[in-house]
Amino acid sequence: MAKTAKPKPRPTLRSRAAKRASSPSATIPLPRPEEKPTSEKLAALSARHGAANAGVQKRKTGKALSRQKRKRKEAAVDKAGAVLEKLERRREVSAKKGGVVKGRSTDWDNLNEMIEEEVEKAVEEGKEILVK
Repeated sequence: MAKTAKPKPRPTLRSRAAKRASSPSATIPLPRPEEKPTSEKLAALSARHGAANAGVQKRKTGKALSRQKRKRKEAAVDKAGAVLEKLERRREVSAKKGGVVKGRSTDWDNLNEMIEEEVEKAVEEGKEILVK
């Protein structure tokens, strides 16, 4: 005779499994009647959200910076200036390198044109062309 599996114990009512197994309540969403805002409601809303409260307001400037904070701020400004100068120098160097590259490409264009002219002359004269 074959062994039969023991029946699994049912979860208790307060267990997590029992809570997950319960079906969600059947609530049917009812359509809401659309109310158009009346002039009174619009007036009340505009009074609540008037021009005085509109937008993001700037913070007021506080008291003067302490000596240490002012010193830190000056150091940060100096550092930022140094970084900007370094970036400007890098841009200049990059522009020079780009000019060199463009110069090389124009040299190649000129060389290619000269070679094409020589090939055309050789073809017209019926000479052999040596390709290295």
